[in-house]
Amino acid sequence: AIANSSYQSANNQLNALLNSAYVSFIGVDLTGRISFFNKGAEAMLGYKPEEVVGKKSPDIFHVPEEIAAKCA
Repeated sequence: AIANSSYQSANNQLNALLNSAYVSFIGVDLTGRISFFNKGAEAMLGYKPEEVVGKKSPDIFHVPEEIAAKCA
């Protein structure tokens, strides 16, 4: 019971950090698609999670010419 309580406390602290408006976290999967977008990223970039989760990150944050220039 004590170990479970410690785990829950650590998990709560991690969730608070990940959802902090002061820290931006954007998680991507192995294909480059956004899988996590916290409140800090929302405040910094102006997108809602439902607008970006599941999309490829460079495609939504950069115009196509920027992406092409970086890959050239």
